[in-house]
Amino acid sequence: MSLRVLLKPSEIITVAEAAEFMRIDNADDETATISALITGARQWCEKYLQIAIGVQILEVTLDSFPSVIELVYPLVSVTHVKYYDSNKELQTLSADDYFISAKSTPPTIKPDGSFPSPYYMPESVIVTFISGFSPVGDSPLLSPELPDTIKTAMLMLISDMYENRTANVEKVLTANPTLERLLSMYRIGMGM
Repeated sequence: MSLRVLLKPSEIITVAEAAEFMRIDNADDETATISALITGARQWCEKYLQIAIGVQILEVTLDSFPSVIELVYPLVSVTHVKYYDSNKELQTLSADDYFISAKSTPPTIKPDGSFPSPYYMPESVIVTFISGFSPVGDSPLLSPELPDTIKTAMLMLISDMYENRTANVEKVLTANPTLERLLSMYRIGMGM
């Protein structure tokens, strides 16, 4: 299974929010650095939690149909499920051919009966979908709002990275247990 980001999300945390959290009075000179740290914190949290933060278009490719296709939480919608048939022609499954369990963690796609047999080759099955949390107050009907706990943990991580941006530091850096506690309840397979 391979997962690719087809359309990256807009960052949920702004430079101004991060600068305020870090108590930086004039962040104008640090905009590029803070922006990079925001992206890095989001990507780290996504990997740690195994979720999507910020609405994004994703694609899963598989060599064959499994009994259940796992997607990334929180699922907004499935765009399509495609596969290469025995003639190596790309086919699209009808939405009537499968069931989507969007609220499960992780979200899944199950066949209505059984999936067809694709041509045996790498990446013969392609699932394109939209996943991710929205910023607070931004279209909660399309996707759930990012929990404040995750946002706070991201701000803490951004602050840690900002304060310790050099390769060599005077003190030994360790994992932040508060950050991990904040995120633990949202970690797929551990909390949700």
